[in-house]
Amino acid sequence: GASSQSDPTTHAIEAWVGAGRALGPKGLQQLERSATCLNRAVELGEHRKGEIADSAEHLSVMAEAYEELSWLYAKTGDEDRAKEEFEKALTIRTSILDRDPSGRKAREELAALLDTGWASDDQAKAKHLQQAEGLLQELLKEDRNDWRLRSRMASIWLDLGAVRGELGQAQEAEDSWLRAIDAYSQLANDYPDVPSFVS
Repeated sequence: GASSQSDPTTHAIEAWVGAGRALGPKGLQQLERSATCLNRAVELGEHRKGEIADSAEHLSVMAEAYEELSWLYAKTGDEDRAKEEFEKALTIRTSILDRDPSGRKAREELAALLDTGWASDDQAKAKHLQQAEGLLQELLKEDRNDWRLRSRMASIWLDLGAVRGELGQAQEAEDSWLRAIDAYSQLANDYPDVPSFVS
């Protein structure tokens, strides 16, 4: 999460989100405790909304809480709540980007949400991935050497290939997979000391 000399409430929300994330993947009891922590973060943020809502840092932390809740509800099979929390995170991430359309961090965070966030079906997932692809292409025009962005783009192309395959779009799936293979090969050549790119 973000950290700077800002509102203590934002830092408290970050702590609740961190606790929720740390408890998340270890079983049903921990998932319930994680949900409690994340819901506490959301309650705290909503309570202070009128006072600190203009802070981009606060909004980003709130989006992170909603993202984590969406993931948690999806993992436990509560698709309605997963969708609801994802849409809240998406609204916040989009509003942050609207405030600063050239903001690198806002574009990266929105792309990450679209890449990894909840989707109702393969069609919706393909749409999210294409939006994330567009954001990352903009960012890569600004900095072609950012290996994190290049790796995320390769991952998106890999996921797009899988989703397009599920949708029966064989040629588009193959095109996406070939782009992913090319991108991962370039990463392995450019960063031979990074095991995840070479293996």
